[in-house]
Amino acid sequence: MEKFAQELESILQTGRHLLVIGEGDCESIVMCSCGVDIGVYRPDVAADLIVNDWQRHSMGLPWAQSR
Repeated sequence: MEKFAQELESILQTGRHLLVIGEGDCESIVMCSCGVDIGVYRPDVAADLIVNDWQRHSMGLPWAQSR
């Protein structure tokens, strides 16, 4: 996760809420551009669930992590 964050450092420093998805080994690593780690998701998780968790974060609501 740290290497992923370093590669996106300029974007992560904006403080805005942009959905950032990176591919790991058999997983999707999801972050918000504000620097919050949304979670690590299995490949069988629907994209709608990932977007929903990020959207809830950007609205200040709790979300389910690491599905």
